[in-house]
Amino acid sequence: MRSRSSTAAGYPTGSSCADGRDPSGSWRIRTSPPKLWAAALELARAGPPQGPRCLIHRDYHPENTLWSRGRLTGVVDWTSASWGPAAIDTAHMRWEPRLTYGLDAADEFLRLYRSLTSRVFEDKPYWDVITLLDLVAELDPDDWTRFELARLEHYLERVLAGMECRKSRSRHL
Repeated sequence: MRSRSSTAAGYPTGSSCADGRDPSGSWRIRTSPPKLWAAALELARAGPPQGPRCLIHRDYHPENTLWSRGRLTGVVDWTSASWGPAAIDTAHMRWEPRLTYGLDAADEFLRLYRSLTSRVFEDKPYWDVITLLDLVAELDPDDWTRFELARLEHYLERVLAGMECRKSRSRHL
């Protein structure tokens, strides 16, 4: 296994979020107003919430899991592994079902995951945004339809709106 060094936030050294680059660059030109991406970048630059750190996969998604008779038997492709917040991997795993099947499928994964582990990740929205920014930096918007881009940005809007609701609730407690 080749381990990559990571920043304090848990980003691999050299990732777009780790060194402050705007990973949304060409996406903003074709899609939503810059305010949406600016809000996501502001959140990323503010730094991660506190949480347990451990060995993380950094590319944890359905295609990197092995199954036999309905049971998870292995996780492959550890080339991006590093030390960081465990919530990064759950956010990354939620990404693909979210795009393919919708937010309900991603939330069901998280519900099942939480039922099988003693760890609690209350920082899900932050890591969902970080995962989105990391992935957008690697994607070519020309390979996506307008519908797919709009769905991706709708998801970002929902995550950021959810974070605002959580902040508002915590101020009133």
